Amino acid sequence: MKFTLEIEKLNEELIAIHENSFTILKEANLSIIVCEKLLQKLKGDLTKHTFTSETEEIHFFKVTKQIPLIKYIYFSEIRSFEIRYPKIDCLAQKSYLNKNFDQVNTFIHNNSEFIQYIELEQTHLDSFYFLQKHLDKYSLSYIKNYYNDKDFSTPKDNILAQYKAYLLFIKYLNKRQSTGLNSISDYTTLKWTGPTVAFVELAYALYLNKCINNGNLTLIEFSRALATIFNIPNPPIYKKFSEIKSRTKCKTKYLNELSMNVINYIENSDL
Repeated sequence: MKFTLEIEKLNEELIAIHENSFTILKEANLSIIVCEKLLQKLKGDLTKHTFTSETEEIHFFKVTKQIPLIKYIYFSEIRSFEIRYPKIDCLAQKSYLNKNFDQVNTFIHNNSEFIQYIELEQTHLDSFYFLQKHLDKYSLSYIKNYYNDKDFSTPKDNILAQYKAYLLFIKYLNKRQSTGLNSISDYTTLKWTGPTVAFVELAYALYLNKCINNGNLTLIEFSRALATIFNIPNPPIYKKFSEIKSRTKCKTKYLNELSMNVINYIENSDL
C-alpha cells in the first residue's frame, strides 16, 4: 500500500492552511479536518487490502499511518489548549501551561520503556508492537479518542503517534510561554482604526527588522500576536502584501507617513 501522493497532498494542504489561516484555532480546526479525511481513507483502503507480508503491515502502521495521525493529535492538543486557555488571569495562565507540561511528562513516564525502544531505533519488537494480530495479547493503548479502533490499530501505533505529537506540542507550549502572549489580554482595549494594508506594512517592517524575540518566530506567529493586540480579526496578510508589491509608485506608503510624522514632531516639538 503506497500513499505517496496522498501524503504529499496532505503536507501541501497543511502548509496552505498555515499560510492562510490567521488564527491558530482556525488553523488547528482546518488541519484536523484534512488529517481526519486522510485517516478515513487509509482505514477504508485497509479494509479492502490484504498485506503481502508482515514487513508491509509494520511499515503501514509504524510509518504511513503515523504521518496524518501525528498531525491530527498535535492540532487536537493545540485546539484543546487554546479553547481552555485562561484569557485574563496571568497566574491561571501559568498554572494551565504547567498542567499541560505535566500531562506530557506523565505520558512519557508511563510509556518510558516503549519510548526508549523508539528513541534507540530498535526494531526487534516491531512484530509485536505494529501487527494487528497481537491486539489480543496487548490491550489497545488508550489515547483519548484518537482512532482507538481495533480494526485500524495495533498495540502501539497510537502510542507512537501520541509521543511524536507530544514532542511537537512541547515545542508549541514552550513557544507559547516565551512569546509573552500570556498577558496579551491586557491590551484588548486597543483597536486598529487604520487601513488593513497599513497594518500589514507595519507587521512586515517589524518582522523583517527582527526586533521582536530576536527574529525567532515566523511571520504568521508574529502577525497573529500583533493582530490580537490591536483586535484585528483575521487580517489577510498575504493578500494585502500582494497589493503592496503591485504598487507602481511608493511601496511603503504607510511607513513613509510614519517617518514623516515623527520627523515633523521632532522638528516642531518644544521638548
